[in-house]
Amino acid sequence: MKKQVFRAISLAVILSIFFPAGCVSSRKRVLESTISLYEQSYDEVWNAVNDFLLKDMNCSIDSSDKVSGRIETGWAHTMDIDGYNKWKIIARVKKKKNGVYVFLEKKEQVKNIPREPMGMTSEQGRKNRDRNTPDSYNWRTLEVNKSEIEGFQNQIRIKLNK
Repeated sequence: MKKQVFRAISLAVILSIFFPAGCVSSRKRVLESTISLYEQSYDEVWNAVNDFLLKDMNCSIDSSDKVSGRIETGWAHTMDIDGYNKWKIIARVKKKKNGVYVFLEKKEQVKNIPREPMGMTSEQGRKNRDRNTPDSYNWRTLEVNKSEIEGFQNQIRIKLNK
């Protein structure tokens, strides 16, 4: 009887540890990727994804490995009224029994530009500007628009159906 009570309490404790962690982590998920299946050969799909990233998106390729099926672009930097923005795309091409899967993931981040306070000396202003360059470390991840990533998949589909 004592063993059964001990097991029940142990199980309850273990479940209470893992259950809240699962709930908390699922709330903060951000859509980053989509998956599409293509009927063309692996080489055709690989070339279409490469062409899309290089020509259509005008990205630089940071790393590319056809054997593992992974392509990662470099960060593309822009600046607007919200601050410095940067984004990159990670593509994975996988051959399966029923076709070739393409996983497209977009990571997008922004770094706010603080407004310069009135009356700041030129030295303080220079230090403030130096801290707020695109290379600074305090980036905030943005939610990626699902329709934008699906649009990427549609552009690849159009390339393959030409």
